[in-house]
Amino acid sequence: MLIESGLVKKPEFAIVTQPMAPWIYETSIILGLPRDSIYRARFETKWIESSIQTKLLQNTELNGMICVRDWLTTEIIPLRYFSVKHVSKFGSLFHIEYQILDYIDYDNDNSTFDSQLFNFNKEITNIFKKKGWKNSKNDVMNPLIFPISEINTINSFKNNERNINEYDFGQWLITLKALKRFELLHGMPFLKFIITNDGSNKSLSPKFGRYHIDASSDYTLSIFHYLAESSDPTKLTDEARTPRSEYMKNGPYLTELTSTGSQIFISPSAKSFSGRYDQSNFFITANKSGFGSQDMLLLKFTVPEDISKSFNSIFEIPINIKKPFKRKIIRGFFSIIFISILIFISYNNEISQTLPESLRPLIKDMSLVFFSFQAIDLAKNIWGVIKEI
Repeated sequence: MLIESGLVKKPEFAIVTQPMAPWIYETSIILGLPRDSIYRARFETKWIESSIQTKLLQNTELNGMICVRDWLTTEIIPLRYFSVKHVSKFGSLFHIEYQILDYIDYDNDNSTFDSQLFNFNKEITNIFKKKGWKNSKNDVMNPLIFPISEINTINSFKNNERNINEYDFGQWLITLKALKRFELLHGMPFLKFIITNDGSNKSLSPKFGRYHIDASSDYTLSIFHYLAESSDPTKLTDEARTPRSEYMKNGPYLTELTSTGSQIFISPSAKSFSGRYDQSNFFITANKSGFGSQDMLLLKFTVPEDISKSFNSIFEIPINIKKPFKRKIIRGFFSIIFISILIFISYNNEISQTLPESLRPLIKDMSLVFFSFQAIDLAKNIWGVIKEI
């Protein structure tokens, strides 16, 4: 559930994606992005229930749940919670910008998990029948964005406090295992990444949709790969949807990490993956001269024997390169201590008598000037840290 100021908020509406190209690739991105990342949904008005349209146009802060629906069975699996941040409407097209939040906290017990999904789908089916909305097998659901505040089963998706990284990866895998139920997803590759500061060994979370890294600091971008379990490759799905042959082969894969600018050094530029699940690391460093600039990392899968065939789920990782304020604060304090000692020496009569008479006034004046400049620079760096908090 969503937690804000100690209060639990139920999601007010659902966004449902279909497991077919090109929307299926967004499922992989939504699942792989870290918490607090910003993502955008695009829908025509015909897919959005009227009351939700009204609320979105009012830019009311809404909480929601992103789901994926199986075309063949109509089963819906909730993926993650989100919070709407900005809405734009261009003619009949809605652009919904939202902040990605927690994964659905499914129960690890298979029977309880099955019961959660069964009851959730039962309530949705009843709502659609009552409203006369469209939800048939082998057909598109309509609406794809609709209210779910009346669905009681959502309360069964508990939210426990855990280590954020362990929780993220654990729930990511549980959700992927749930997606095995969808035949259309067999053979689908999924990625998840995490950025860690090598100095502090702490993982980074995006702020306002961007990762903030220090210039000249070292970071590790760890990538985790999971291939949705394949079934008999001879049983291809309906050609009208996404056939398994359009997904990646069983490997090896080539994972590429590139930068759209020139301010970030990446090593290596590509790594290979193999098997149904694998993990690898990239190392990134921002140039000292790049502070204050913005860049974008692009993460994508390709097939080595056919580089032209890229996996459509390309992760865009916005980067903001900031000044290493904290390091400068530490250096600033030591500089002020050193200059203060010089000032003390130059103004202490007993000690100053040991200095050449011609140097005494110069040392006094220069010490005060350096102290003033260093104090101003230290104040700027402290303010820079405060603004980041």
